[in-house]
Amino acid sequence: MEKDAPQFEEYVREQLYSGVDGDESPLIPGYTEDPYFKKTYGEHWKKNAERYKNWKTKIQKPKPSYLGFSARGNNTPNLIIRGDFYSSITAIPISNGIRIASYGVSFGSDIEKKYGYKIFKVSSKARRHYVTYRLMPSIEKFIRRCEL
Repeated sequence: MEKDAPQFEEYVREQLYSGVDGDESPLIPGYTEDPYFKKTYGEHWKKNAERYKNWKTKIQKPKPSYLGFSARGNNTPNLIIRGDFYSSITAIPISNGIRIASYGVSFGSDIEKKYGYKIFKVSSKARRHYVTYRLMPSIEKFIRRCEL
C-alpha cells in the first residue's frame, strides 16, 4: 500500500471533485447554504452565492467520475478554489495503513473543519476500484510468477 499512496490521494481528489466525502455523501454546505457568503456579503449574500455557484459550474463542469459517481449537482462544492488544496492532499504511510490529510496549505484544517474529516476517507467505490485494478492484477501476477 505504501507505494500506492499517490493512488489513494487521487481517489480522494476524485471523490471531492465529484462532490462527495468518503462516505459517499454530498459535501455540505452547498454554495447557496454556505455561511461564508452570509458573513462576507451581508444582505447581498444570496446573489453572490448564486453568482459563485454559476461561475464554478461554468469553469468546472460537473461530470461523472471513473469511480462511478454521478456528476455533482451545480450547488454541490468540489473544494477546488485555486488548486492548492487539492495539491496538498497527501497520503502518509502509517503502521496500519495510510493517513490522508491536507499538508502544506494554511487553510487545509479550515476546510476539514467545515466539511468534516470524512473528506479524506477513501470511499467504498474507490476501494473497489483499487482492488479490481491494482490489487487483483498484482496478486494474479505473483501467482503466475510463483507458478501456483
